[in-house]
This record gives sequence, structure tokens and C-alpha cells, in this order.
Amino acid sequence: MERFEQGILRRRATNSTVGTAHPFLPSVFGWTRAFKRRTPPGSQKSRCLSVAQVCGGESRMLRLEQLQDSVRTLTHLVADGDLSGLFVIGPGGLGKTHAIRAALEERGVTPGVFNAHASPYGLYCEFYHRRKERVLLLDDLEQIYTSLPCLSLLRAALWGMRDASGAMVRSVSWTSPIGKDDEVPASFQFHGGLIMTANRVPKRSEIFESLRTRVATVKFDVGAKDVFLFMRRICRGGRQVFDSQRGETVRIAEDECAAVIDFLELKEATDLRMLDHALVLWNRHGEREQWKRLLEVILASAPRASREKRRRQSEDELVEALLDDVSLSGKERVERYQEATGKSRASFFRRQRRLR
Repeated sequence: MERFEQGILRRRATNSTVGTAHPFLPSVFGWTRAFKRRTPPGSQKSRCLSVAQVCGGESRMLRLEQLQDSVRTLTHLVADGDLSGLFVIGPGGLGKTHAIRAALEERGVTPGVFNAHASPYGLYCEFYHRRKERVLLLDDLEQIYTSLPCLSLLRAALWGMRDASGAMVRSVSWTSPIGKDDEVPASFQFHGGLIMTANRVPKRSEIFESLRTRVATVKFDVGAKDVFLFMRRICRGGRQVFDSQRGETVRIAEDECAAVIDFLELKEATDLRMLDHALVLWNRHGEREQWKRLLEVILASAPRASREKRRRQSEDELVEALLDDVSLSGKERVERYQEATGKSRASFFRRQRRLR
């Protein structure tokens, strides 16, 4: 009987406590605390906290702008011959290739572009014929990073021994007789720079990681909030888009751009390329509100990040904003992180170490 009474007391104590914390659900417009509490009548309920509310305002350079500036600077180094290679990794539609091409244009360089598909021997032949070009751009050739022969060719083209003068000699060779072309020698020296872009890369591949040690790597790991803020920033004062149906460039006013971005944000469309498409639809069908229906049809087939990925990105944005706010002490950063997410101090420091 005594054990039975103790069990009832334990269950009563459990039912009277605050419920366990569940992972908070991310929102496009802010942070949502998702604690399931048994709240007494009259008590204050949890509320949504935005990044600006947590940090007391936002006065920082957007992470997407920082990454694009880094890509431009490193691309200049590759074009000048000071860097043998650059690897840019990240989801599509964040301006990776655009930043690279703009930086090469600033240096007056027209790159040799490869995309879609490349076989190992085909890659070897192209490297030979273009061995003296300043820059080769391997754009979205993800399949070559799972091919051991292709990875070996890339490693040979990106690094080599230094001669007596200190110059790096990058020798590339092909010893297999299969597909041998008499015009292509068995070995040659490669002099150009390689810039590679990819949406996804292999995980737990030692050979691929050895390739990344030979180049500079920029990873575009930005959240949705940064993307939409970047859209608004590039639309300040309006934006020009090309209407192919009319064959002319039209200018969309800033307030009209804001209305389109609001709709994209509502639909969580984080592809920068979608912005100009949406503005063209606005220009053609803005008066009848038909552009929203057409854009919804386009976005319905577009890939979207999972809820878990959006949650992680939102947490990254919060931690970055807290770290950028120099007016906060370390204790205050942790307290605001816990208040916004309901997670522990250890979770804050783990995410801080990963970001840094």
C-alpha cells in the first residue's frame, strides 16, 4: 500500500511540472518558442522573438554579401596566378557563379567553361588543350567528385613540386592505354587556374578532402533571412529586368519590388534567380494579380529545404547576430539564445564553435 501511495505522489509531481522543451519551429518572419507548458490561468504565454528583438537591432553586413565578396577576392587571386584553385560549395541560386564571372570580367579573363558531364579521359584531354588558359571554370560537375580518376586529375592539376626558382610545376599524366589519343601526350604541365562550383559534395571521402586541401574553399551556408534581406538590399531604388517578350529592359519601382519579395518570403523561395522571374511576371500581370498565381505554379515544383534544415539555418542566424552585437556580454548572449530557443548553454557554445 505504501508503494502504491508513493507511485501516486510521483505521478502527481510529474504532472505538475513544466513540460519538456521541444525543438522550436522556425518561421520566415522570426523565432518561435515552442515549449509545451501547462500554463496556470492568468500567466504570461511565450511569445515570438525576432532576431532584431533578440539583438536589439541589426547593423551588420549580410553573410551572403560577405561570402560573395570573399569569392570575388579569391577569384582575382586565381586569375592573377597567385592561387591555383578555388572551390565554391552551396545551394543553387545564391549567386556563386555570378560572383565568379563578375570577378573574372573585372580581370579581363574569359574562362573556359565545363558543365553537365565529363569523363576522366575527356577531362584529361581538355586540360591538355587548355593548359595555358588563365582560368577554367568547372560549373556544377558534381559527378567528377565521386570519380577517383577525375579526382586524381584534379589533384595533379592543382598542386606539384617546386623547381629551383620556386615556381610550382604541376605535371598531369595519363598512363592507361584505353582511349589514348595520339595528339595528346602521356604527360604535360598544367599552368592555368581551376575554379569549381558544386551544390553538394561527397561526405567522408578522404581523396576528396585531400583535393580540398589544395584549393581555397568557400561554403555558402546562409539562412533564408539573409537571402531575403539581400534581395531587398539589391532592390533599393528599384531594379532593372529584361522582358524577353517585349525585347526591352524595364525598371521595377522599389515598392513594387518589395511587394514581390514579400510574396517570395511568404512562399520561402530562397533562390535569387527567382527574383527576376517574379519581377517580370509582376511587370506583365501585376495589375490583375495574376502574377501570384503564375508564380505559385512555378514555385510548386521548386525544391525546398526541409523543416529541420530551415531550423538549423535559423539558429545559425541567431547565433551570428548575437556574436556580432558587441554591446552584449557573453552571459547576455547565452541568456538571449536560451530565451529564444529554449536550448541549453552547451547548445549555444557548440553552435558557436561550429560557426567559427
